[in-house]
Amino acid sequence: MQTAINLNQNQFDVLSNMLKGASDEVKLKLISFLSDSLLKKPEEKKEKWADQFAGAWKDNRSAEEIIADIRNARTSNREIEL
Repeated sequence: MQTAINLNQNQFDVLSNMLKGASDEVKLKLISFLSDSLLKKPEEKKEKWADQFAGAWKDNRSAEEIIADIRNARTSNREIEL
């Protein structure tokens, strides 16, 4: 349990140092974001997570062309010369 407490304190210290120079406006936006994230129900969080990816992939290639490109890009752990 002591390790978890130390880790949390370290995370807090890092965040505190990052926010020292931030403006009041940025800090208030962060507070609002954190509050909203805590108040959302777990199922709402899951839906939001998935929604951010909806429609994100835009490509003119067919599925077969995309699959071929992915397979051709595989390296099989061999050394590649640049």
